[in-house]
Amino acid sequence: MIRFKWLAIFLAFLTTFAVAFALGRCTGAKVPARLPSRYDPQYTLPVTVDTKYVPMPRDTVRIEVPAEVDTTAILAEYFSKHIYRDTLRASAPGKLGGSAEAIVVDTIAQNVIAGRSVRLTFTPNRLATANSVGVLSTFGLNHMAIMAEYRYDRWAFYAGYNFTEHAPLAGVGYRLFRW
Repeated sequence: MIRFKWLAIFLAFLTTFAVAFALGRCTGAKVPARLPSRYDPQYTLPVTVDTKYVPMPRDTVRIEVPAEVDTTAILAEYFSKHIYRDTLRASAPGKLGGSAEAIVVDTIAQNVIAGRSVRLTFTPNRLATANSVGVLSTFGLNHMAIMAEYRYDRWAFYAGYNFTEHAPLAGVGYRLFRW
C-alpha cells in the first residue's frame, strides 16, 4: 500500500511537471530577430534609377513684378531653421485593440530636411477575461492534492481531492491586486 502511495505521488508529480513543461513550450515568447548592434554609416541601400522627363528649353520671358521685393527677408527666411512637429494617432477597435502614437519632428533649413526624429509609443489593451478554468496541485510533507479552479472576475473557487488524507477539498479566493 505504501509503495502504491509513493508511486501515485511520483506519477502525479511527473505528470504535473510534463504538463507544465509542455504548456511552457507551447506558450513561450518567440525570440525576436537580432538587430545589428551598431549603425554603419558607410552602408548604403541600393538605388534604382528611373527615366525622368526633362522638358525642352524654351525662350525666357521676363515679366515685371508690380511690387517691391524684400530680398533680405527672403534670404533670412531661407537661412533660418524651422522645426515642425507632427503627431499621428491610430487605434484598433475591438477587445484586442490598442493605440499607437507617432511623433515626427522635422528640422527644415535651407529648403532641406536637416534633421528628423521619430518617437513611437504603442499601448496594447490588456486582455480582459471575465472567467477562466484551471487545474492546480499542491505538494507538501504529508500532503498532496489536485484541484480544479473556476475564476469569475476577481473570485476564484477551488474543488479537489487530497490523496494523502483521502478527503475532498474546497476553497474560495479573492484577488486583492494585479500588476
